[in-house]
Amino acid sequence: MFLVVVAFVAAMVSPMANGAWLNENADRKSFRFECPADQAISRVVSDHYNVRKTSNEDRKFWMECSPVPMRNLSNCEWSGFTYSRRKPLHYQCANSGVITGVYSEYDHTSSRYDRKFSFQCCASTGDEVLHACAVSAWTNEYDKHQSFRVPPGYVMRGWTSVYGSKFFDRKYAFMYCKVGRVVDDCGYKARTLRLS
Repeated sequence: MFLVVVAFVAAMVSPMANGAWLNENADRKSFRFECPADQAISRVVSDHYNVRKTSNEDRKFWMECSPVPMRNLSNCEWSGFTYSRRKPLHYQCANSGVITGVYSEYDHTSSRYDRKFSFQCCASTGDEVLHACAVSAWTNEYDKHQSFRVPPGYVMRGWTSVYGSKFFDRKYAFMYCKVGRVVDDCGYKARTLRLS
């Protein structure tokens, strides 16, 4: 077997072209965001409203989608809530899946000031696999602006956050991976991995 290198480049969408503020007033409401077919979340932006003892101790989110270099991105499932409030969150899509949707609810218990998340992951029905995965540095400090864009040629696979009880807020980091394709080479039954 040998390794054949093939470049896959994800198409990029212009900034803010398809994004939306999901809970514009940071009003402790639930939100749900899903990408169109054959796209995955490519950008996450958020701002924290630090008004304690009011109804606005919350973080508002903006998300965008971009096309992914995967065929038939259709095996989609929602994760269910992935952690307990105020606890660390470490979520990763299984089976070479990518994050294509996010659902979040706010804990209205007066002392919690936290959100819980559920993720939609979609995997290709083709022969694509994820590789060369990395995790970003923290993309914000507590109570500060947060921004992350998936690097060109990568897709978002995971979402990590930790809660700071002193701040009633979270810091976020994201897992991103390249896409490769498993193919038969030269008619042999042995399979190799084409990497981007």
